[in-house]
Amino acid sequence: PRLAELLGVTVDFLVRGEAENGRITKESVQESRAQYGDTPVREIPVISWTHAGEAAAYEQMPRHFHGRVATSSTDPRAFAVTVEGDCMEPKVFPGDRVVCEPSRSPVNGRVVVAKHANEEVQLRLYHKLPNGSIRLASMKPELYPTIEYDPSGFQWIYPVKELVRSL
Repeated sequence: PRLAELLGVTVDFLVRGEAENGRITKESVQESRAQYGDTPVREIPVISWTHAGEAAAYEQMPRHFHGRVATSSTDPRAFAVTVEGDCMEPKVFPGDRVVCEPSRSPVNGRVVVAKHANEEVQLRLYHKLPNGSIRLASMKPELYPTIEYDPSGFQWIYPVKELVRSL
């Protein structure tokens, strides 16, 4: 109990790796905050690619953390995902972690993590077209073609704030 209290988690989380309700909530994530120069920095949870695919919305993100990463994101709902696949090389590599900002809207030409209604999760470049369709493109179009989607085919699309890479 004392260790759980010091870490700001429940005993159940220490033993099983999950919260009592099994989901991330604003109240269940205790953040560390620091300052790096003029930039405030905080730690956010990292979840696996598979666990991101289980959630239909931010509130359903599993509490199966795979560590934490430091970020300058000010989004109170920010979380990081460990990337799988090579579609965004040479910009993003498997094992990199991307910081997602669920409270923000995607911006054309920027990287997003998107979850389709069919449960597939993708890391791609985002473009909203004048007709309302959404185009998702990889950095390797010869292997992973650019596809246009109806926006209703997504459960969520979260912009990526930053990339965290371990050497």
